[in-house]
Amino acid sequence: MLPKTHGMRMRSRLFLIMFMDIKVICREFFRICILQRKPQDLPASDTLLALCLIIYTTANVLVSLNKITLPKALEASLLDSILVASITLVVLGLSHRTARWKQTLTALAGTGCIMSLAALPIIYGNTIAGTDALRAVLFLLYMGLLVWNITVMGHILRYALDTSFVFGVIFALTYIFITSILINLVIPELEGA
Repeated sequence: MLPKTHGMRMRSRLFLIMFMDIKVICREFFRICILQRKPQDLPASDTLLALCLIIYTTANVLVSLNKITLPKALEASLLDSILVASITLVVLGLSHRTARWKQTLTALAGTGCIMSLAALPIIYGNTIAGTDALRAVLFLLYMGLLVWNITVMGHILRYALDTSFVFGVIFALTYIFITSILINLVIPELEGA
């Protein structure tokens, strides 16, 4: 049996390695967000995909809690995650690129986490904003973040589908439109939120 100090050093070393891996992956997602990397630069990992989808869903719940209850926010976020996975699979399947699904979905979920977390202070700041001027600034920041999110999604889909950036952006807009309609049909409480 190993002494306790050796076991603690091994756990510390494993934690440090795991932390460094997470740091590298987060840096890769950020580099995709600033259009320096492509989805195929990510590993095709089931574990990373599952982790990204869990964090993506959780971040979307936090964003939605501003307007709806926790059960409805969880329902909407789970539906959104299912829709992004399904729509991505269908589109990649139609273009005979299903082998790219794991990396594409990982990129969409990972960058979606960053976008949702960046939106949190804007969304919750708007609820406590005291002046119209501050609300206007927060609205402009939110619109800028929305444009950035569409740009990032277009960038990811451009490389996943081997198409132009314009087509990637058109698909991103179509995806947002379709998911919004479907989520509002399933959860009507969101329509007024």
